[in-house]
Amino acid sequence: MRDAERQGVALAPSPAATRVVRAYGLLRLAHPKAAETWLMKPTLGHEGDAALIEELATGLGVGLFPVGYEESERGILLVDETGRWFHLHHTGGYFLGVDAYDAFSRFLRGVDAPDAEDWFV
Repeated sequence: MRDAERQGVALAPSPAATRVVRAYGLLRLAHPKAAETWLMKPTLGHEGDAALIEELATGLGVGLFPVGYEESERGILLVDETGRWFHLHHTGGYFLGVDAYDAFSRFLRGVDAPDAEDWFV
């Protein structure tokens, strides 16, 4: 990912992240009751995001790759090497689900996302 390399961090997609991008690339998922939308497009939102992704990955003990973002605040949607989903927001990292179905379901139902630190090794 060129944005990450420009920021001095190498982010390589795992097979799990590649599957997500291939299956859901460019999907626009709007929350039915809130002004939130997820766009499934690998990107970084802000300068320094690559280092924050790397820091979160270190805490989790597994690689992460951006597969999309949340449009209103540009929070980054991440998938780890095992297929779990996380959200990197300006307020911290959050766990979104064990897989795409779990993450999409939690998002659409408005389930609060627990802190990603609960999954740190």
